[in-house]
Amino acid sequence: MVSLPIIRILLLLLLSSTLAPVWGNAAEAEPPPDEVTVTGTTLKGRVLDLDTGGIHFKTVYGEGKISIRYEEIENIRTPGEFHIYHSDGQIIRGRLVGKEGDRLLVGTDTETAFRLDPGAIVRGVPLDTYEKSWVDRLRTEYPWWKVSLDAGWEFERTAVDQNKLFIGFNAERRKSPNRFVFDLRYAFETQKSASEPETTTKDELRAFLRGEYDLNPRWFLFVDPAVEWDRPRGIDVRAYPGAGLGYRFVEKKEALLQFLLGPGYVYEEFTDFGSNEYAAAYIGLEARYDFRSYFITQLRLLYMPGLEYTGKNWLQRAELEFSIPITQVLAMKLRFTQVNDNNPSPEVGNNKFTSKLLLSLGF
Repeated sequence: MVSLPIIRILLLLLLSSTLAPVWGNAAEAEPPPDEVTVTGTTLKGRVLDLDTGGIHFKTVYGEGKISIRYEEIENIRTPGEFHIYHSDGQIIRGRLVGKEGDRLLVGTDTETAFRLDPGAIVRGVPLDTYEKSWVDRLRTEYPWWKVSLDAGWEFERTAVDQNKLFIGFNAERRKSPNRFVFDLRYAFETQKSASEPETTTKDELRAFLRGEYDLNPRWFLFVDPAVEWDRPRGIDVRAYPGAGLGYRFVEKKEALLQFLLGPGYVYEEFTDFGSNEYAAAYIGLEARYDFRSYFITQLRLLYMPGLEYTGKNWLQRAELEFSIPITQVLAMKLRFTQVNDNNPSPEVGNNKFTSKLLLSLGF
């Protein structure tokens, strides 16, 4: 049902990175600055974009950008037009020509301007940016989506030849009261020496689909089916779905912190040790923070202890990820993952720690 938008998004991302202009047009005149009045002081610069909470503004006085909430804005004027996506799907175009009460005035003058409720703004960008940038067009046309494609490959030729491949795909759609997250990762690795035949040292997959439904701004219901395999560790298949109630401590554009609790179930098939299944508790934590676009960090924790024989049956997952933007669509990711479960093989053990350095294409 969501495959066509995702495919279109990825194709446009590839086009944007391939066809983006390398040199700017030095002949273009610098437009007059935008003006934003806050607590009696008029700031000059450029409004970079708008969202539900406020505007992002770059001043003429220095580098970087600042965030200004709508309630702090006393007046605003822009010589250029904006392309604004409304929460009901309506597209509004016009200059920002002032503020009346808590409404933004969008149009050509204050008399005929459209009175826009800032809370209904999903995303808005300058019209020239929207027309020139595929990335900003994607972010405006699909304001509720976040999509990324991660890839890493390494070939090492020494006394032992190693070939490593990692592919990951993540898609998230958040439009209240629903949130859906799909995550798929696959890693494969072989090694070969002069005296040994080629062997597979890594063949692992993990996939989950998280669905959330808001009961109110804080509480939500969730369902989280997940499946994985790890052939070198002797895990032919492991399914561990969970469902229950969640609580959001923080949910903003730049931050998320939420806790999940409910019942779960684990089914496992091992290569040499048969199968195992047990009812479990599902205890999860998810956190994300955007450090002013310098880097984004995410933390995911999951603990599923068996309701019986807790010392024998359990499953733990911990992941810490740092994402550093390189361009608008390209980022570098450093990911640390700790896996702890009840693997019965004494040669394999219960713990596995991995770290990965990846390139990520997305928006």
